[in-house]
Amino acid sequence: MKTVYFNEYNVRMGNATYFPLVSGILRAMVESDPRLREAYSFKPFIFYLDSADNVLARYDEAPDVACFSVAMWNEQLSLHIARTLKERWPECLIVFGGPQLQKYPEDYFAEPPFIEAGVRAEGDEGFIQLLVRFTTPRIFAGVPNDSVVYPSTA
Repeated sequence: MKTVYFNEYNVRMGNATYFPLVSGILRAMVESDPRLREAYSFKPFIFYLDSADNVLARYDEAPDVACFSVAMWNEQLSLHIARTLKERWPECLIVFGGPQLQKYPEDYFAEPPFIEAGVRAEGDEGFIQLLVRFTTPRIFAGVPNDSVVYPSTA
């Protein structure tokens, strides 16, 4: 099985924070898909905005897929964590989504080469197709969803 980590760092308000809604929806969709249920296992959500060291300590095993929901309040932390994960585990698929992806994400992906895929807009089906393709060798071209961007195959 491939191990998936969801990173959706949310702003703290005192001792409270929002639960990772998008990550929960995506995980539920994957687990309800018979093609994927047996192929992927999920680690607990990482959703507290925290130091990079504390976030990285939550990675208790090598990730096959690391997903990031990126907003303006967590973009730099997400980039740092993603870069570090790719250095530690080069085979890990790094997927970014969320409001920080621009209308023209090619520009966004030009600088950090460690981000391999981006899921924009309502990318639920695109994310599913991405994971379907990742159960076999990394051949992501032709995923039938306009919301998914693959900089390495463009």
